[in-house]
Amino acid sequence: MSVHRTASSAALYGDASLSDITVRQSFDGDGNELATGESSVADLAPEETWAAYVPFPGDDAGAVASHELSGSVMEDVPSFYHPNLSFAEFTLDVTDEEAYIRGTVENEGDESVDFLQVNGYFHEEKDVVLDSNTATTENLGAGESFSFEIPSEMPAFRRERISSKTGSVTTEPL
Repeated sequence: MSVHRTASSAALYGDASLSDITVRQSFDGDGNELATGESSVADLAPEETWAAYVPFPGDDAGAVASHELSGSVMEDVPSFYHPNLSFAEFTLDVTDEEAYIRGTVENEGDESVDFLQVNGYFHEEKDVVLDSNTATTENLGAGESFSFEIPSEMPAFRRERISSKTGSVTTEPL
């Protein structure tokens, strides 16, 4: 795995699946910490790139003299496959003001699922993730479905680069 940084973004990629990835950035001005920010993605497939974005949360970006990037990765990747869960609907809606992945996951099995997390990924290109977010539910009964809406929290200049979406499900909390 390697991390490359530019002013307030990072590209992360590797040759194995990664999970619960967080990038933290601290912003300093003349030796004083001004602010910190972070960005997360639920998981990345092998050879997939996450173009993380961590904006300066303060009012005076000109006061930033330096920044430091750090992060964490969960190495025990949970299974993102469940034989009885499937996407019945899965759509991407992007407007000038917002971006959402909306859909429905069905439990086609004979047993209840105690916990379900749907991970939605907003892509610039096939292997470049711009943003991700999640929706969760508990106790999804056999034959039941879960309708979800996953918002992107990206600023407009990144949102307009969205070209596709992907999704995954897990029954283990991350």
